Amino acid sequence: MLTQSMRLRVRRARPHDAERVVEIERDCFTNPNPALLLHVCGRVDGLLVAEADDGILGYVLFTPSSAHRARVMSLAVSPRYRRMGVAKRLMRGSFDVLRERGFRKVGLEVRVSNTPAQSLYEDLGFVLTGVDEGYYEDGEDAYLMEKSL
Repeated sequence: MLTQSMRLRVRRARPHDAERVVEIERDCFTNPNPALLLHVCGRVDGLLVAEADDGILGYVLFTPSSAHRARVMSLAVSPRYRRMGVAKRLMRGSFDVLRERGFRKVGLEVRVSNTPAQSLYEDLGFVLTGVDEGYYEDGEDAYLMEKSL
């Protein structure tokens, strides 16, 4: 468990983090994409991990979608470390990186059924901008959300 005495650090992923990042991906998603994470881990600046004494607790993957806009592709926190501020720290870390690179907006998709994630994103300043019908492989719709940086 993450405690007050444990220091949470957000940092760029390194190649040796790949195994743990893929493990978190598999624990968190019904349709994981471990091949993508193995391919990019430590090779792109848009993959951050949250690390504490217990190791890597979560990750965020983001990428440019235009000259001034970026997109969060994936955010995942190990189930035993949820609701402890890990996701919020990862997202804020991604905002810092994106601002440094001159991005002005960041967008994402979130399942309409994933109300905890929607609440997190709203707390971070994201606003609902639309719906993408049938976005997910299982046919579920996605809310489109965006935030100005």
